Amino acid sequence: MPIRQTLPTVASLGLALLGPLACIEDPEFAELDELDQQDELDQLDQQDELGEFGGAQLLDDELPGGPGAGDELALVDETAFADELPAADGALGLDTPDPEADNEAFGCLGLPSTVLADANNSATVQGSLSNIVTGSYFLDASVFPFPQGTSWAMWAGTTLVAQLFQPATVFVATQGTPIELFMRVPTSVTPGTSFDFDVRLYNVLSQLVCSQQVTLKVPDCSAVGWWHQNPWPTPNFDGANCWVTGITGNPFIWNNSWYVEPNPGPSCPMGSFDGANCYVGSAPGGHTAFIYNNSFYFTP
Repeated sequence: MPIRQTLPTVASLGLALLGPLACIEDPEFAELDELDQQDELDQLDQQDELGEFGGAQLLDDELPGGPGAGDELALVDETAFADELPAADGALGLDTPDPEADNEAFGCLGLPSTVLADANNSATVQGSLSNIVTGSYFLDASVFPFPQGTSWAMWAGTTLVAQLFQPATVFVATQGTPIELFMRVPTSVTPGTSFDFDVRLYNVLSQLVCSQQVTLKVPDCSAVGWWHQNPWPTPNFDGANCWVTGITGNPFIWNNSWYVEPNPGPSCPMGSFDGANCYVGSAPGGHTAFIYNNSFYFTP
């Protein structure tokens, strides 16, 4: 009986020929796959670094939606936070100033830059908050130099919100919220010494909103000037300036010195005649002579 042979089909021949080739991996494609995987890993690393070092990750409880709200917005910068979560912008005291604007104009405490201490070497100054959004804030301060016995305290409205060596209290503020700063240095410090109080306003994310330096100057009325006769009188600090003496006659100031007009004769109601007028005395160097309330004064 003849043996019947079955001829292979074209399809089977194609599979037979391609089978060995299908098991061979092209090195070029393999390298591309590895590069794609590395790119994905780099992107994940960048996201991790942004969340860890960018300081932008918020807890779920801090977002307006409460727990679970962070699933939709895990990483937030100030601009995105203001655009997508306007309610939280006010609640957290964040703002988004124009980057081209002057940074010094953004946020202001409205405190005076320099103030004289009173007879107890203390002073209280007032200001008001401006260029801020309604939100929660806290205040802090530091002073240099810092002799033992120095103290300070701050109020927002009528509420004590910060003081030396005590934790700050968070308060809600808006445009125009009044603030008050009390400063005191020891009475033993050298007259004429200045102390710089650096006042800072933060939002509840501990981001600096604005700062201002207030200089407290201890008055110096101990400086010795010139008098028409010895001894030089001992000036008294009146809480603002150095009072020297009351005036008899018609006074005036010339060349940082005190004078009065002479009487006929000529005679001097006070001081000594210099050939034209009655010289009384001169302010110490670095101080300014002036007349106030019928008295001779100089600036401390």
